Amino acid sequence: MQVFTETLLQEAVGRVRVVTQLLSGSLPGDSDTDLLALTAEVGELARAVDTLAARIAGEVAIRSEREAIDPLAKRMGEKTAALLIAREADVPVGRAAVWCRVGAAVTAPRTLAGQPLPVAFEAVADALGEGRIDVDRARVILDTLDEVAPLTTIEKLAGLEERLLEHAAVYTRQELIRFCRRVPEVFDPDGAEPREDEIRARAGVKELRERNGLLRWLVEADPERGGLIRAGFDAVLAPGRQVRFRTDGDTTDDDPLFDDDLADARTPAQRRLDALVAMAVTSLRADTGEVSGIAATVLVTMDLDALTTGVGTATVAGVDT
Repeated sequence: MQVFTETLLQEAVGRVRVVTQLLSGSLPGDSDTDLLALTAEVGELARAVDTLAARIAGEVAIRSEREAIDPLAKRMGEKTAALLIAREADVPVGRAAVWCRVGAAVTAPRTLAGQPLPVAFEAVADALGEGRIDVDRARVILDTLDEVAPLTTIEKLAGLEERLLEHAAVYTRQELIRFCRRVPEVFDPDGAEPREDEIRARAGVKELRERNGLLRWLVEADPERGGLIRAGFDAVLAPGRQVRFRTDGDTTDDDPLFDDDLADARTPAQRRLDALVAMAVTSLRADTGEVSGIAATVLVTMDLDALTTGVGTATVAGVDT
């Protein structure tokens, strides 16, 4: 693991030199190409430093474990390694926790005698050390592998590790997150139903009334009903169906919504509220299922085996569960 650290240091130093050279001129006078090149170099530098920070934080986390003879974090007056890292590096605790999580997973554990043990997910450690993935992608992959580990064999888990790394090389961060959310259900399709029952049991709408008269609703919806709500929002907020109210409270043709040429300065939250009002009005008028000619469709996706056998999982468009 010493080579791992030295490689990161050399890469970071090299990036610093490149960025320093690019910064030797005045930024406003640089061409667009130079500016974008500088942006790319800064991004590479940030990823290299982030990975190095995770490596260091991982070592701090290992030395701070409760099983250690003299836990480092406790000795320094902190309850956890993440709090110690956050204090020493002056970064948010959440970021420090990610560093510790990833760093500890890619750092070889040691026996009580100090002998190194194999890294649990060596392929992830190698990819991170070589700069093929960043810390955040590594965390997503590690969390997924930990969740799947009890559900499969060591050989299949190693194959999944390689596949996730392949996806990480081409997927955006959000695409990788969405993909990884479905992985446990592939290995344990029977577990999807109990999880769905649990989610449905927790779902609901809470109404809170504040002293100033403001009503607040806290909506927690399961994927199926959440997909229906999202489809309703999408229908009402479609480009040809902008939600706008007259300032004097009057409406056009008794419709709470109308189109005009005024700039829409509402926040996304305000737009969704207006859309919710529009859906309520539409429902009260016993609409036949379409909002201004826009079908409120819910798209459900599943594979052929799940469709024919009735065993498997499905997703509702716009709901990443």
